[in-house]
Formats: sequence, structure tokens, C-alpha cells
Amino acid sequence: MILEVNKLVSRKPLVVDEDITFDADTYKCVLPLIDVKSCHVTMEASRYDDFVEVNIKVKADVILQSSYTLKPFNFKLNTSEEYHFSSIKEDEESDFIVYKGSIIQMDEYIFNLISASIPMSPKAPGETFKSDSGDIRFMSEEDFLKEQEKEVDHRFDKLDELEFD
Repeated sequence: MILEVNKLVSRKPLVVDEDITFDADTYKCVLPLIDVKSCHVTMEASRYDDFVEVNIKVKADVILQSSYTLKPFNFKLNTSEEYHFSSIKEDEESDFIVYKGSIIQMDEYIFNLISASIPMSPKAPGETFKSDSGDIRFMSEEDFLKEQEKEVDHRFDKLDELEFD
């Protein structure tokens, strides 16, 4: 998806509603993301003097790797983001993305948005941990943190018995 800045009318938003495909050689998926099957983008771009504001809404069908079973599963992703582009570099702390020329390639930003919106530990619907057996226990991160809060460290119990003058 290409955004031509020169074609944007000042303060009048340009709305683009389009399906996008990502070239597998250019856009490499990193686990847990295996593939982007389809992606529909609604983009609204507005130009103000020296900068461009772009609001993006993405609906994508992706294939993820389950963090429980490592098997692939389909996942529907809905996400949105607002980007600010500027042709002038202002200062180090500004949140503007500097662009050169009159064209902004939006595919990279959309792919990165999809990648960043994937859950940290995706699991397929209905998947659960296997039951505990032997020396190995399976538990979710939330259960592990709850157990750690309740657990008492007995290494320092002997210090409670010391008497000081």
C-alpha cells in the first residue's frame, strides 16, 4: 500500500479500504506468527502543513503456532494504530517518523503492526495444559505467579529463633 503525500489535500482525509498481501521473501514471519493468510486495511490519512497523520485499522487472518502444543492454528486479528509522519526531522524526542520524497510505503508499518499485535503466548481455542504426571508439572504463567506469591521461603526460619541482647 503506497501513500502519495502530494495527492493528499490539506486537512481533508483520504480514506483507503484495501486488501493487502505480503511477499514472503520481503516480509519474514517470526514465530509464533507463521503466515498472514489475508489482510484487510482501512487507512485514513490527513495532511497538515509539515506532517501527515495516518490512522490504520487492520483485520487479518493469520496462522499462529500454539505455545502449548506447537501446532499451527487460525487466528483472527483486529488491531489499529495511529502514525505521524514528517518530512522534517524536528528533535530526538518527537514521535514523528521521518520520510523522504513524496511516497510512504505503508506495507512495512502494517506488517509490523500485525506482528506486534500477536499475543505473547497464543493458544488455540479449547487447548489446555496436559495433566500433571510424574516429576513434570504443566501450568500457566498466571498459575505459576499465584503459586509463587503463596510460597514461603523457609531458608531463613532459623533466623527467627536467634536472640539478641
